[in-house]
Amino acid sequence: QILLGKPIVTWLQARRNFVAGWCSSYDSFFALRSLVNYAIRHGNTIQAYNLRVNISSSTSSSRNSEPISINNENIIDLKTYSLDPVHGRVFIDTYGVGYSLVQMIVTANVEYPELIRPIPYQGFDLSLNIHLSQKYNFSYLIYEPCVTYV
Repeated sequence: QILLGKPIVTWLQARRNFVAGWCSSYDSFFALRSLVNYAIRHGNTIQAYNLRVNISSSTSSSRNSEPISINNENIIDLKTYSLDPVHGRVFIDTYGVGYSLVQMIVTANVEYPELIRPIPYQGFDLSLNIHLSQKYNFSYLIYEPCVTYV
């Protein structure tokens, strides 16, 4: 059944929006639940994560920049990478053993920053702490969300 789940996982990941969610809270809940269940069933096939992700663009001089490294010690840490404005292609090369999700935030057709409309107010603030559980061979994540109304 794990082999049958891989196309579904790929389909779900392709439909994420730019804030790593789906259409609604309801959709996000069930999509994340499905992805977590797949990871629990499939996660024991990889014993040691060791990925190297190279990100560069056709217009930047950062082609030889430092790659992002993902291993067992930093597997749950969010990695971010910024590129200079790209007028061409973005190249993402990954080597090693494991899984990763690369998500891009793209803006287009905004020539001047002063033309970007700011949001009227920030209504909520969300912080999230993620920890690996010490039980069950470190295969559980503990989420500690904190949402405040600003």
